[in-house]
Amino acid sequence: MVDANTDHENLDGVDEGDANISYAVYPQARGKGYGSKAIGLLETFLAAKGIKRSVIRVSPENSPSLALPVRLGYEDRGQIISKGGDELRVFVKELSNVGCLFVGTGRLTSGWRQSPPRAGEP
Repeated sequence: MVDANTDHENLDGVDEGDANISYAVYPQARGKGYGSKAIGLLETFLAAKGIKRSVIRVSPENSPSLALPVRLGYEDRGQIISKGGDELRVFVKELSNVGCLFVGTGRLTSGWRQSPPRAGEP
């Protein structure tokens, strides 16, 4: 699961024009690149929609999840304490250099292999 939220007024560490990215991967699917792929596709979509930066906020106690934003080129901006009292590590990435979005057949692609068209599709 991957999600983007642009409600900067209710998200600590997220500025106007940013999108906060949240993700979760089932335990049996971890370590296979699914999180990286999903976030990469979401970044491409956000860039096409005019979002300038993406933000990933992670609990500092979630060691496995702390590695993903670093691997994806996010800059570690340090820790904050949310209004709810939670400690969060904030990672930020400029989306100006994110790959292009191709929407020719109604399918979203980002330079990775997609499945062949279904019967009746071009």
